Amino acid sequence: MFMRTNKLKPFWVVIAAATTLFGCSYATHRHADDWGMTADERDASAFRISHHYGENFNFQVVGDSLLLRISPPLSNAVENESEQRGFMVYHGDLLVVADVAMVRNSTDDSVWVEVARDQQTIGWVGERCLLQNVVPDAPLSQFIYWYRGNIPWVLCSLLLIVGAFVVLHFVRKDVALAPFDWAGSVYPALFFVFSAGAGIIRATIAEFRPDDWAEFYFNVSINPFGLPFLTGLFVAMVWTIVLLAVASADVVFHRYSIGEAFVFMLSLLAVSLLSFVAFAFSEWFAAAVPCFVALVFWTFMRCSRSRNRYACGRCGSPMNHGGRCPRCGAINQE
Repeated sequence: MFMRTNKLKPFWVVIAAATTLFGCSYATHRHADDWGMTADERDASAFRISHHYGENFNFQVVGDSLLLRISPPLSNAVENESEQRGFMVYHGDLLVVADVAMVRNSTDDSVWVEVARDQQTIGWVGERCLLQNVVPDAPLSQFIYWYRGNIPWVLCSLLLIVGAFVVLHFVRKDVALAPFDWAGSVYPALFFVFSAGAGIIRATIAEFRPDDWAEFYFNVSINPFGLPFLTGLFVAMVWTIVLLAVASADVVFHRYSIGEAFVFMLSLLAVSLLSFVAFAFSEWFAAAVPCFVALVFWTFMRCSRSRNRYACGRCGSPMNHGGRCPRCGAINQE
């Protein structure tokens, strides 16, 4: 005999997401009182705001090697051989910013940065050359650097994985796979939609607020409070996606066997990551927004059709119609 089930109401997900999202606010740089600052301190503060890093900032070398000169180039004279010599630092070395100098007439770079590996290895390098060979010494910044540099490989890999799941769907129609099936729950659908939405927000930041993303890259934070609005919204979306992943896994592993649930979660992660990458790094931002709206509409239309109204009277497994329960084998009648 059937037991009618109540629809799962994702109140706790909505509350968690809303609390995080509405906690985002515009950030303003809080400057020290100009009356108590020297000219050098004001210059250092201005440099930190415009370049996103400053003295005592830590970098890690990602290039093969980097030459540190003994001194920055002179603005008006020919450099002698001793000024051109320096020290070499190598891949994986940690550097700290010691000083910054502006060299107006330099043919190489107008901004020169003094960095140190240790007390014996300290020297100057042009900012352009420095930033091409280092990454901020923070795990999330390093992940962003790696991800940005491997987008083609990531995209191709995701396309192959999703393509394999599409083939599996048409070969084995009894296997539940996202986005063809949402496991009778709104959580996997929300996980997919929020992943695509995070991609849209990332693309919006890149299109309209690139300086905010540069600040986030150099000074990454997982706390949405106090970040600029769009960046805080992006971080809040990521946290909401984490919550939805936990909720989705709970629903899926209660609905299917371990093997079926594992395959479904893999397909869900693959299509969600693909949607994020496709929207976040799209070259056609104007076309991405209407595509996202259409994707949301399509997702929730399919989700509403796949919701289960009944449950098995013996084990409680969700069912769409009467007959044999796919989990325990009991015969259910309306």
